[in-house]
Amino acid sequence: MKKLFITGSKLRSIKFLTRDEETNNSIDFVIGSWGETENTLTFYTLENPDMYDDPHISQTHTISHNGNVNSIVTYPYSSLNNMENINQRPQLNPFLLTSSNGNVTLYHIENLHNKSTPNNQRVEKIQEYKLSKLPINSIDIESFSQQLISAAGDDGNVHIFSIEQQKHKSSSQHQPPPHIKLFDIRDKNQKPNKIFLNKRNLSSNYSLALHPTNPDQIVVGSADGSISVWDMRFESLEPIVSRIHSSAIWNLMFHPIYSNFLFSCSEDGSLDRLDFNRSTLNKHNNSLQIFSSSLFTQPLAINSFDIFADLIIGVSDSQNILIGNSQEFKLN
Repeated sequence: MKKLFITGSKLRSIKFLTRDEETNNSIDFVIGSWGETENTLTFYTLENPDMYDDPHISQTHTISHNGNVNSIVTYPYSSLNNMENINQRPQLNPFLLTSSNGNVTLYHIENLHNKSTPNNQRVEKIQEYKLSKLPINSIDIESFSQQLISAAGDDGNVHIFSIEQQKHKSSSQHQPPPHIKLFDIRDKNQKPNKIFLNKRNLSSNYSLALHPTNPDQIVVGSADGSISVWDMRFESLEPIVSRIHSSAIWNLMFHPIYSNFLFSCSEDGSLDRLDFNRSTLNKHNNSLQIFSSSLFTQPLAINSFDIFADLIIGVSDSQNILIGNSQEFKLN
């Protein structure tokens, strides 16, 4: 199963939000646009998400956004309890987004499906953080306490901040690519503890994924369409490098349940699935013979995707929302 929905805007980012806990027959997601005169955050509901043969989506709400919506991440409601007026509103569904205007913005969703709620109250901006004069492209939340947020952008810095403290610090990243730097957020000198240099591939790094069950394994996607697989236990060990796309890899993600599957989308217009269990290592040149398959091929770039159980949704510069089953890929 795969299905396309045309939107009329170039789409940069996608994130699943909530599932209807009472009926379990719908799930919400949000999509951000880019490169338009007025960019938007658009909220959709996918009815019967388990019925892969005939997915149906409906647009529930749209708000304008100043700048490109570069990335979106959900934020734990429990981490907002100490913010003013938040602990009295248990139905909040917070999320963060990064923008080309250098900001990170915290929103919450409340009564998204309640038609009696005024439009300006369904999605509300809680806080905005000015991190840079240049675009902020990626964001993630520290998994242990879920209090610290890290964001990175075109200024070459990693910005680490807390929602409650509303303070942030920056760690300089200026160094010729490609590399990976590991930081200890407890260290006040803001210098990396380890630096991993990729001498086998000189292309810039555009995406990164951590293995869900093996935290020492990191996969990086590059501008030339290749992935580099790193083992963080061995700083001097060169990564395994393999070409999987013909141009830049914009997003990488391991399947949250089937951790042997790595998904990727690219400027070349494809969304692929790699099966590490069926791929083989060439010890002569330290490369992987990739066993991969494709779900979607678009005329223009596929910029982002998200996974919920077996459901996968991607967004593209072809102005399409792409919906498919993450287990039904065509062999490359």
